[in-house]
Amino acid sequence: MIQSLKEEKYWREYWSIFRNGSEGFQKDDIVCDEFIYSPSLLVEALQQTGFEIRETYGDLLGNPFDENESWRRVLICQKTS
Repeated sequence: MIQSLKEEKYWREYWSIFRNGSEGFQKDDIVCDEFIYSPSLLVEALQQTGFEIRETYGDLLGNPFDENESWRRVLICQKTS
């Protein structure tokens, strides 16, 4: 289950993750706070601070990013300097 809402300067998501493992049924609650930046500003800031963008996804589940369809851009980065 995922609930999303916009707070003052960021996007907040509440995730409930359910697992059935060797220890039985488990539920984890996770809160994700995401700051909202324009894509060009974010890329510029990452590059200026020594990060390289390694992968780009259209959501937190790893689906492909589509400029026209994706409502989110998830960047996987690596520090290079």
